[in-house]
Amino acid sequence: MGPGSPRLVSFGNCFVNLFVLLVTVFSHSSESARWREIATRYALGATRGRLIRQFLTESVLLAVIGGAVSAIYVWRRKRRGKPVIPDSKAA
Repeated sequence: MGPGSPRLVSFGNCFVNLFVLLVTVFSHSSESARWREIATRYALGATRGRLIRQFLTESVLLAVIGGAVSAIYVWRRKRRGKPVIPDSKAA
């Protein structure tokens, strides 16, 4: 089982899918805490526009961080001479 074998790529994909599932579960488990945070901010005088800006800022920040991590991963793979997407005929 070499570094670019389809089996290893499948294991990697399973790992990524499991990670996404765990993030989803944790985000849903903290949903009630999020609603409490929104209610507290609203009670302290935050406007609807300010809450929307906060959520958009958080979403954009997470997307930028995720994109940066992916770009660094691809850059490191290419620098080491390993293909980012292995050739499926190598099996």
